[in-house]
Amino acid sequence: MDKETKRDDAESIPPSEKAGSSFEEPDEIECTKAKKSWLRMPFVPVNPPPPKASIDDADMLPEVTAGWYSILTFGWISALLSLGYARPLEASDLYRLPDHRAAKIIGDKIIASYDLRAKQAREYNTRLDNGEVSPGWRRSVWWSLRGKKAERLQQWRDKDGRRRASLVWAMNDSIAWWYWSGGFLKLLGDIATILTPLLVKALINFGTEAYTAHKANQPENIPAIGPGIGLAFGLLLVQLFSSLCNHHFFYRSTTTGVLIRGGMITAIYDRSLRLSTRARTKLTNGKLVNHISTDVSRIDFCAGFFQMALTAPIQMAICLAQLIINLGPSALVGFAFFVICTPIQTRVMTRLMGLRSKSMAWTDKRAKLLQELLGGMKIIKFFAWEMPYLKRIGDYRNSELEYIRTLLIIRGANNAVAVSLPVLASVISFVVYSALGHSINAANIFASLTLFNLLRLPLMLLPMTLSTTADASNAIKRLYDVFFEAETIEEDRITDGDMKHAIEITDGAFTWDSPPPPEKAAKSKKRKGKIAPVIVAEKPEHMDKVFGLSDINMTIPEGQLTAIVGPVGTGKTSLLEATIGEMRKTAGTVKFKSSVAYCPQTAWIQNATVRENICFGRPFEEDRYWKAIKDACLETDLEMLPNGDLTEGISLSGGQKQRINICRAIYVDADIQIFDDPLSALDAHVGKSVFNNVFLNATSGKTRVLVTHALHFLPQVDYIYTILDGKIAECGTYHELIVKEGAFARFVHEFGAKDEKEDEKEDEKEEEVVAEADDEAEKPKKKNTLGPALMQVEERNTGAVAAVIYKEYLKAGNGKIILPCLAFSIVFLQCAQVLSSYWLVYWEELKFHQPSGFYMGVYAGLGVAQTLGFFLMGYCFALLTFYASRELHRRAIKRVMNAPMSFFETTPLGRIMNRFSKDIDTIDNLLG
Repeated sequence: MDKETKRDDAESIPPSEKAGSSFEEPDEIECTKAKKSWLRMPFVPVNPPPPKASIDDADMLPEVTAGWYSILTFGWISALLSLGYARPLEASDLYRLPDHRAAKIIGDKIIASYDLRAKQAREYNTRLDNGEVSPGWRRSVWWSLRGKKAERLQQWRDKDGRRRASLVWAMNDSIAWWYWSGGFLKLLGDIATILTPLLVKALINFGTEAYTAHKANQPENIPAIGPGIGLAFGLLLVQLFSSLCNHHFFYRSTTTGVLIRGGMITAIYDRSLRLSTRARTKLTNGKLVNHISTDVSRIDFCAGFFQMALTAPIQMAICLAQLIINLGPSALVGFAFFVICTPIQTRVMTRLMGLRSKSMAWTDKRAKLLQELLGGMKIIKFFAWEMPYLKRIGDYRNSELEYIRTLLIIRGANNAVAVSLPVLASVISFVVYSALGHSINAANIFASLTLFNLLRLPLMLLPMTLSTTADASNAIKRLYDVFFEAETIEEDRITDGDMKHAIEITDGAFTWDSPPPPEKAAKSKKRKGKIAPVIVAEKPEHMDKVFGLSDINMTIPEGQLTAIVGPVGTGKTSLLEATIGEMRKTAGTVKFKSSVAYCPQTAWIQNATVRENICFGRPFEEDRYWKAIKDACLETDLEMLPNGDLTEGISLSGGQKQRINICRAIYVDADIQIFDDPLSALDAHVGKSVFNNVFLNATSGKTRVLVTHALHFLPQVDYIYTILDGKIAECGTYHELIVKEGAFARFVHEFGAKDEKEDEKEDEKEEEVVAEADDEAEKPKKKNTLGPALMQVEERNTGAVAAVIYKEYLKAGNGKIILPCLAFSIVFLQCAQVLSSYWLVYWEELKFHQPSGFYMGVYAGLGVAQTLGFFLMGYCFALLTFYASRELHRRAIKRVMNAPMSFFETTPLGRIMNRFSKDIDTIDNLLG
């Protein structure tokens, strides 16, 4: 076994398996106290207060009640920064957000705004279909001139003229004032920044005039000191005002991104819970996780930069006007260079959007495969299929990286051109300015250099802004799968508290959604001069047939136990799904008298404690909770667990999962309880106890609906429905149906005899089990010992990034080869920039006594050198990021796939998926 494998195995062992180690980490607070006093910042508490007990106890955001000066200078955050310096921050140290910033509120606003816009779009499209909307006289005239007016009109009505709701405007409606007020502050800050060159020029002229008069020994011509001091203070105030405006802009724009991300995650989660069956086959769990972790994060990142794309042209226009004042027509030559390069950058951004879309297609495939693998890891481990699936994931990753590598290189080159544009433009302008016979004037030249440097920031950020906007635009298009194209189940069930019965279905007809057609096979590419044949599979006939329920008239009496029985595959589960709204209703009505609890056939257990699985987010009520535990026969199981019902991450049997499922439905305390064959996963004696405790508990007053194959329980049931071929064949009491000798009687005679023989055997086993239990009861019970938590707490790093992290990142990115090249490109760039500034001084002084062409050529060469340095730096960094991303993903997926099964039982699936979606996307794009 090599060293890497040993290290992989060691790191995959969960903390619970290392509990026997005698080594203990020193307490972080003690480490903080050990800091030397001279390292401490002023106003930092020596003994910081402990964290709050929970997030609910956190303090309200101080910004809400802060004064104007504190808001202006961000002083309200100082207390949290001081606390973070004194000790590592915990989640409960952070502030509570006010209600209007809560994710639930913002998510509801997004959904409400989108639904309103969707309704308006549907109404408009309906009027369009009815011919009530005309294309307008401009389009009519244009189509008439180009010919084929009727065809173009029809195309406009069918496609081009149709509307759909805008998700962008729905997000804007949720937080418009906060976001756009930041944009206004950005505009004010940019205007203040552009005043800087004017003040610089005035200061240089003031200094030049004073120096010239002093050198000529003309005291009467020396200007008064007051205007110079005023200009200096004016420059300070302008810089201060610009800084405040720009920082408040960044604060509002970045917090907008965070708030929108929280609202969008809430909205996507809300929509995902109401997806139709057809939509679920397309929007898999892996794709939804990718939407939440990657697409929403790109919208968040774009919110911090988007408004720069609006203010940058204004800033550039004002700079151009000042340049024309300083350099005359020569400035237009440099600006023309900008204009020529703009279409090229636009084309590059279009190319980047295409590469992003192609890479995300492979990202979705990789996420979907990984979701399926993690969900079925026991099967993977059992058959030792790790290597084949590692290769398959690696193939998906390589296809994804092909596009990412091209994207990083093109983006690096585009950024190099964007950053170099001011340099090249200044070179061209100064050369033309000198060639036209103008002398180099310090005030004009350095003021113009300041303006060109001011152009650098918007032009440097503009490509990144356009890139993030392109990524966000692509993400929003992908999110339309959730908000626009995905079909949702409408909440059309009726709740009527005055009903006589608990549930009423009248003339009901229901159907499952047909799955979407399979994706068409991609066209095969030529390989070695041959073309692989494209095989088109014929559509099976049974694909057109979708199971449904028809002629459903069902009345469930209140407070009684009603059973639904029938052979396998006749529609019992479908009837329950239709009742609770999970199946599409095509006709009839469904009415409920009060609240409903549903226990599915397959138990759904979270990676949480047993108590959290049972309470399921509801407040803990001790008496009701322990009664539900007793009725579900979970007391003995809890005694076996290390921490009782507070144990998390334990591997449960199928019967234990189903009893937790039953216990959850009981704990809800709903008036109507619906159970889908929960007894089939239980042993006979346990099933009998659960049936007696839960289903025969008439004193509870609950309405119980039970699907079951345990026919020996049916004589104790109040009412029975028999399902055959998607229809209700018979209904009545047990004795009435037996006397009828209809479908129910035939079903009982066919399967009942077998059940009776099995019941006799199970009764004998039950007597033996009860006897053993009595013997065990006489022995003293071993109390629960508080053992270590089985669920791993998510790792967290505090403090500065350790040097070993940088070392590993450089090692993964072939740093031994790329890092020297990157360092050389940085040194080369800095030398070119410094020499360029000095060369202007030499040019003004004619230091080397050479003709103007010499100074022009050297200055132009230095400008080209800066462009080359920017490109080399971007290219090297893109390669470093690419290789690091590829290697880190390879290591991570290898270690996860080779981890023991205990790792998957103690680590939430969502945490693993987040590592391979959000975190990998950060390495791929943000670090690049």
